[in-house]
Amino acid sequence: MKAQQQLVVDARGTWKPYRVAYEIIKAVRPLDTGSVIEVITKDDQGLLNDLGIWCQATGHDLLSTQPGPGEARLLIRKAEPKRSGQKMTVIMSTASLEAAVYPLDKALAGAALGMDVNVVFEGAAVRLLKRGYRSRLSGLVGGVFTAKVEQVMKSEIGWPLPQESILILEDLGARFYLCGPSMAGYGVREQDRAGAASPGSARRVDADTRRGHPQAR
Repeated sequence: MKAQQQLVVDARGTWKPYRVAYEIIKAVRPLDTGSVIEVITKDDQGLLNDLGIWCQATGHDLLSTQPGPGEARLLIRKAEPKRSGQKMTVIMSTASLEAAVYPLDKALAGAALGMDVNVVFEGAAVRLLKRGYRSRLSGLVGGVFTAKVEQVMKSEIGWPLPQESILILEDLGARFYLCGPSMAGYGVREQDRAGAASPGSARRVDADTRRGHPQAR
């Protein structure tokens, strides 16, 4: 009888620890607890340190780390899913690329660590939810440089663009709160929302989210 081949996750396309973690999360979902996978990443000490912290936070066992020329190989054993019990709320108020990526970056890191993440979309930020919407740099010449910045983010850093970030957050169980008046004002319908195939992940909010807790319906 043949031994089962070990699953290998190639995550060399990103410098973002949470993106590596997300690839691991997707890979181990269908596997039994105790299964071991091999993960290939960039050989960067900061990245490897963060992945070690991620394993400690989520309960997975980091069995070994083998740095090499240009890449590192890690063996990780799957543990039972573990939540941190911590909460994070991020408020998105603009759709410009330079302003949207950083709060989404923070939310993704928290979600990958097992935190309960809430993301509030209000004002122009609701446009990020519309399927196919492309976030651009702001300013008179921002549109000229948007394509170059997107290329650097995707190809050189492995940094997800806003709509991809939103889909990843939804997959990781983040809760979305959508400002109803903003949705209406910017012409974003629920059926046009990226990721709308996952009902229940978003709640419509018809109150000012900055005045205490959102009142969802």
